[in-house]
Amino acid sequence: YCINAYRYINKNLNVNKYDFVHCHFIIPTGMIALWLKNKYGINYVLTSHGSDVIGHNNSRFYILYKLITPYWKKILKNASKITAPSPYLVNKIHATSSNVEVCLVPNGIKTADYRPGNKEKSIITLTRLQESKGVQNLIETCAGMDLNGWEINILGDGPYRDTLEKMVCDHRLEGVIHFRGYVEGEERMSYLSHAGCFFSGSRFEAFPLSVLEGTLCGCNIIASDIEPHRLLVGAEHVYKNKDELKSMLFDVVHKEPRVYNYENYKYDWENIYRQYEGLYKEMNDE
Repeated sequence: YCINAYRYINKNLNVNKYDFVHCHFIIPTGMIALWLKNKYGINYVLTSHGSDVIGHNNSRFYILYKLITPYWKKILKNASKITAPSPYLVNKIHATSSNVEVCLVPNGIKTADYRPGNKEKSIITLTRLQESKGVQNLIETCAGMDLNGWEINILGDGPYRDTLEKMVCDHRLEGVIHFRGYVEGEERMSYLSHAGCFFSGSRFEAFPLSVLEGTLCGCNIIASDIEPHRLLVGAEHVYKNKDELKSMLFDVVHKEPRVYNYENYKYDWENIYRQYEGLYKEMNDE
């Protein structure tokens, strides 16, 4: 990726002049931004997203994090501005580079695209199927529980799908838990707008955009107790352990589905644009 980017940029700089670079991800794209600053004097803004931050995903990248930390710090040190989408990620950056300033700029979404529909007895989870996403906790909690006519739709795909499908078979839940695979467009929006409940059991997230989508569609959210979830929903929607998850799920399936209101319209792109414009102006004035 970086080699192709270097080639493209070298050609592009012959015909275009740029005031600054807005670089998404500290690694690997931050390497290109740092190279541009050193070679051409073009300043850059960094926006982090998750696994590009040291310590965010140790289960997959622990060794890589150890190898790249010195260069990672150099990329941060030379940035004119650094942004992160959640307080959690701001703190993660400061855990490794405490001397850099990080601005909190949430991820944006076009809120007008999301509207609640007629709520149905459907619980959805919308995620990449990995062990860290916690879908197995939902399946295990459903085992032996009378779901009272509710069904569970698992939207997404990934390396953990076979394990999850076997778990559903072992618990004889094939009639109520359905794997829908990767969905998009109108089909995806239909699941979101009609779902009575949205589940997210992640162990870690930088900014759970799918949970934000669930709130904008008025779903009853059940979410694991991590800071990015607490940023979007109240304490009554967060579980700390499996017993609390079971209690919350029991409560959901023994009530009629209805629309919930979370007042998350501040994440509309119009508001996020203005925050970025403010950062760009600050850079221009410096």
